[in-house]
Amino acid sequence: MTLENLLRIGRIKEHPVDATEIQKVLAAAQRSLKDARVQEVSLELQMKDPMPDLSSPLSRIAAAGFPG
Repeated sequence: MTLENLLRIGRIKEHPVDATEIQKVLAAAQRSLKDARVQEVSLELQMKDPMPDLSSPLSRIAAAGFPG
């Protein structure tokens, strides 16, 4: 199943992404990575995904440039 097929059958929808949105996601990821290096945080916070926005399927699709 291709992304084009998923779009055609309505399983995914187009989400236009602009440079500002991508910059915000990248800035959040940088902050999270910086925070993850701090030794004094709880184990729970250390185990948190440092880039939750970038790890979502929709973010991966958008980062790949499909669609929009």
